Amino acid sequence: MEELPFKYLGVPLSTKKLKVIQWCSFINKIMFRINSWIARKLSYAGRTQLVQTVLFGVQSYWAQLFIIPAKIIKLIEGLCRSYLWSGVGYVTKKALIAWERV
Repeated sequence: MEELPFKYLGVPLSTKKLKVIQWCSFINKIMFRINSWIARKLSYAGRTQLVQTVLFGVQSYWAQLFIIPAKIIKLIEGLCRSYLWSGVGYVTKKALIAWERV
């Protein structure tokens, strides 16, 4: 895994566009947060609130600093969807409503 030499406020500093492999730390942060919530056995409403405020908040913070590649955005949305619908890090149920309505 390729790491950037400097970080400021948890964000890697770079003058160039980040490569997909350099987004691993961002994806790991999202996965770490989801894994810490799994043990809490939250309701659907609680999971929805966490996804909307925390995960999408982190994503919007990074999006203000960098152009996030579409591949990374799809991966993050997939992680959010699987946590939202099943409460775990992988898909076990089908969605009850459209993702756009969430």
